[in-house]
Amino acid sequence: MLHSDRFTSAASLNGRFGPPADGSGTDARTVVKLKAGAGKAPRGGTKAAPEPDDPYGGSGPYRLDQDLTWRLQHLPPPPVSVLAAARATGPDAQAAGQFAALARPPMHADKVLVPGDPATLKQWRDHLPAVLEWLSAHLRAE
Repeated sequence: MLHSDRFTSAASLNGRFGPPADGSGTDARTVVKLKAGAGKAPRGGTKAAPEPDDPYGGSGPYRLDQDLTWRLQHLPPPPVSVLAAARATGPDAQAAGQFAALARPPMHADKVLVPGDPATLKQWRDHLPAVLEWLSAHLRAE
């Protein structure tokens, strides 16, 4: 959605569309960054072990820019097609439904809910042919 001039179609398999559920700025995909002064400093210094940190660097605007649900609620929609695929029950299904419902032209979004509890790419393997068919139908040639 951020680079619709380069990427016109995308599929999200059990992706995250909003901020982390706990609101802390991090989730299970915590980005490990070196704190200021840690690691090799350009003019000498000491090394320190990396610590989990806010992946948004404390920036509220940057955090919102990465929140796809917020973007659809507050910014003009990009000219992209997105497939939101999620397990059939639970918060992921609700988030995918909300994301698809917020899409408005020129954006197009579809939602696919799959049975079971796929959490890894290996578990999504049986669903990949349908996802690839969807992508093929929505990719635009240059």
